[in-house]
Amino acid sequence: MTFYVQKESETGHKLLISYNCGHRPTCDGSLSYDKETQEFAVLTLSSGASVLDTEKLYPALKRLIEQSALTEEKQKVEEHPASQNG
Repeated sequence: MTFYVQKESETGHKLLISYNCGHRPTCDGSLSYDKETQEFAVLTLSSGASVLDTEKLYPALKRLIEQSALTEEKQKVEEHPASQNG
């Protein structure tokens, strides 16, 4: 699954991230990420999004965050290959 992600803001150890699913225009949402606990939290989901689909994005997002590569520009990312089963 292809996603488009971007950092909306960063305050201390918290990131606010928006995303959408490239193939479904009604699939989007926002997440927070706590750098201290390394946990994501779903903040909003559109009618076409699901928590399950959103969780598929976490490994790719975590890599971007660890590499300091998540920016305020929209970026295309693919879900982690291990999570494509099903």
